[in-house]
Amino acid sequence: MDLLIFLENQLADVLSAVGSMPAQNPAESWAATSERGISRTPEKTKITTAKVADFRAIPVGDAFPAEVREVTKDVQSGTWTTVLLTGAVTPDRRAGLQRRTREVLEAVQRARIEANQMAVLDQHIAAPVLDHIFGPVE
Repeated sequence: MDLLIFLENQLADVLSAVGSMPAQNPAESWAATSERGISRTPEKTKITTAKVADFRAIPVGDAFPAEVREVTKDVQSGTWTTVLLTGAVTPDRRAGLQRRTREVLEAVQRARIEANQMAVLDQHIAAPVLDHIFGPVE
């Protein structure tokens, strides 16, 4: 009986740990790599830009003096390539682990309930085992 209660508590802890396992972001497209347990996303390339100042001269008009204006342009300055790596489990794997842990937990709970309804015979099993171990050597 004590073993079933202990096992039930341990399985509740396992269920909690499995529920808090990090899972892969479902918004990303993950693929397994050759390294065990590592998944990666396809490369994503992002273009970075920089603002470049350019000066333009506006010619003299009849009613206006000459003027110089600063004009800024966005110019491509580089690229970033991003690849996400993770060791997190897939959401399906985590759900499967939770389901199987719940199944075992429920089975242990049913076994405990059945054990509570049975009549127990008081047995002393340690004495014969210890007598065998520490008894006379033949």
